[in-house]
This record gives sequence, C-alpha cells and structure tokens, in this order.
Amino acid sequence: MLQMIKDEGHGWLAVPYVQILDLDIQDRISSYSYKHEGIVYLEEDCDLHTYLSALFGRQDWYKCQARQSLLQCIPVTWYENAPCRNYPHYIKPGVAK
Repeated sequence: MLQMIKDEGHGWLAVPYVQILDLDIQDRISSYSYKHEGIVYLEEDCDLHTYLSALFGRQDWYKCQARQSLLQCIPVTWYENAPCRNYPHYIKPGVAK
C-alpha cells in the first residue's frame, strides 16, 4: 500500500522506486522529491502529477499493481516536519551527485 504523507507545509506520495521504473518516469522526477531505501517520496505539486498521468495513461492500468496500491492509499499526517524531509533529494539517473 502507498502512503500519502503530509506535514504542515507539504505532502508526498511514497511510491516504490520499481513503480517509477515500470512507468519509465525516472528521468521526469524533480529534486523536490526524496528517495530513501527504495522508496521515492513524490512531492505533491509536480511529481505526483507526473506519476498519476503516467499511471492512468497505461493501457493496462486497471490491472496493474500500482493502481491497487493507489486505491488503498493510507494518509499519514505529521504535525511537525515529516521524516522524509531529512532523506536525500531524488537524483535523476545519470546525473552526478
């Protein structure tokens, strides 16, 4: 299941990196998102839209595992900074750190 993480300032959808690769959007995710231990925390203003557009654009989206995960999304609210703010920013493949 996916988690929609929110704090007082922003929000992120926690998505397994393998889903990002499966949707072939790894080069379209910005450094406003975070990546930690195989999970990408997609920021809500731009990268979440990129993910959803790619997901809903699939011919087989009704059958894909990502759809089922999205339908069972769990909201998680932090009243201080969400822990993902301390994770490394997402770096596009092939870009030097």
